[in-house]
Amino acid sequence: MAREMAIISEAIMSDRIENGRWFDIQEQPIELEASILSAIMLDADDEDGVWQTAEAMITKESFSDPRHRVIYEGLKHLRDQRLVGDLVSLFTYLGQIGKVHEAGGVVYIAEVLQIESTTATFQYHTSQLRDVQTRQTMGKILDNAMHRTGDANESIGAVCSYLEKHIRDLQPVTSQFISIADIMSDVVDQVQLAQEGMETGILTGFRGYDDLVGGLQKGELVILAACPSIGKTALMLDWARYISRSHSVGILSMEMNKRQLGKRMVAAEGEINSHRMSHGGMSSDEGHRLTEAISSLSKRNIRIDDFSRPDIGRVTWAVRNLVREYGAHVVMIDYLQLIKSTGQESRRLEIDEITATLKGLANDLDIPIVCLCQLSRATESRGDGKPQLSDLKESGGIEQDADTVLFLYKPYAYGIGQDRDRVELIVSKNRNGRVGEIPLRFFGSYSHFEDETGASA
Repeated sequence: MAREMAIISEAIMSDRIENGRWFDIQEQPIELEASILSAIMLDADDEDGVWQTAEAMITKESFSDPRHRVIYEGLKHLRDQRLVGDLVSLFTYLGQIGKVHEAGGVVYIAEVLQIESTTATFQYHTSQLRDVQTRQTMGKILDNAMHRTGDANESIGAVCSYLEKHIRDLQPVTSQFISIADIMSDVVDQVQLAQEGMETGILTGFRGYDDLVGGLQKGELVILAACPSIGKTALMLDWARYISRSHSVGILSMEMNKRQLGKRMVAAEGEINSHRMSHGGMSSDEGHRLTEAISSLSKRNIRIDDFSRPDIGRVTWAVRNLVREYGAHVVMIDYLQLIKSTGQESRRLEIDEITATLKGLANDLDIPIVCLCQLSRATESRGDGKPQLSDLKESGGIEQDADTVLFLYKPYAYGIGQDRDRVELIVSKNRNGRVGEIPLRFFGSYSHFEDETGASA
C-alpha cells in the first residue's frame, strides 16, 4: 500500500509541476515598464536624477517585453555616448543598428513617450517593478524546490542548501553608508582602548597569541591548520573553555560527537588522565577534580552541534541559529574538509565556496569564526616539516578568504629536538597585524595546551 501511495503522490506532483506552478506568479504589467521608459525619455538630460535611479535599480533584463529591452538599450547607449536621449535621437540610433522594428516600430515608440509620467511616479513604478520581479523569481525558486523535493535522489540537505543560497540572494540590499566622521569616532575609541591596555578582541586565554594578534576579532575568519593528531581540536576546546567564562561559544563538530567533546573538555578542565577517566582507575583526587570540572563547565555558555559531513547550507543555517537563538559571540567549526558544497565541478571550487561563505557569515553576523583545517602531506616532503601557506589543502581560497591563518607544528615529530611535548603555534598570516610564533606545551594525557609565554586556559 505504501508503494502505491508513493506512486500516486509522485504522479500528482508530476502533473502539478507539468501543468501548472505550485505558486501563482504575478504577471509583470507592460504598462508599468512603458511608464518607466517614458520617464527616462522625458528626463533625457537627467535634471531630475531619473537616470541615476534607473542605473542603480534596473537593467535591460528588468523588462519582460522584448520591445522595451531594445528601447532601454538604445536610451542607455545614447547616455553612455553623452547624447540627448530624446525621441529623434532614439529613432536615429535604432535606425542605424536596424532595430526600429524590434522596438515595436515608430508608432509604438511614440506611444510610449506619450504615456504620462513624472519623476515621482517613476520612483514608485521602479520600486513596483523590482517588487514584481522579486516575487516572480521567488516563485520560480520555490517551484524548483518543490520539484526537487519530489526527487528521491535529491537529499533534503541539498534542497535546504539551494533555498538558503537563492532566497538569501533575493533579500533587499539596504545601503548602510557611514560617514567618515562616524568611522573616525570608532577608530579613536579603539585606539584609546589599546592605549589603556584594554583588548578590542575576544581573548583566548593564551597570552602569547593574544598579545601578538589581539585575540579573536569580530568579522574575521580564523583558520587553524595542522597535520592529523597534532592537537587542532584540543586547542580549539582550550580556547572555547576560556572564552565561555565571559562569552557565548558555539561549536559545530563534524569529526567528534557531543559526548566525546564533553569528555575532552572535562579532562582538560580538571587535568585528569583521559584514559583512566574513560576506562577506570581514577585516583580519589582525580575523582574530586572530575566533580569540580563538571560543575564548572556546566555553568559555561557553550552550545555544541555534531553532524556527519554536512553541506555548507546546513552549516550556514547552524551558525546563524547559534547567533540568533543563543547569542553566540564566537563560532568554532571542526573541520573544513568535512563540509560539502553543492553543484561545484571540483573539490577545489567547493572549498573556495565554503571559505567564502564562512567569511561572509563572519562579516554579516559580526563575530569571529574559527575553522579547523587539515593540512596536506606536502609538509612531510620537507626536511623540517614546517607548514607553509601553500600546504593548505585543496584550495588557494582558504588563504585568500581567511583573515588569520594559524599552524600547529610539532618539531619532535620530524626528528627536531628532544622535547616531544613542545608545539609551536605559528601565525603565518594576519591581515590586521603581526605574524610570529608562540611556543606551547601539550599535555597529551588530558589533551590540553599551555602557553609557555604566559597564562593558558
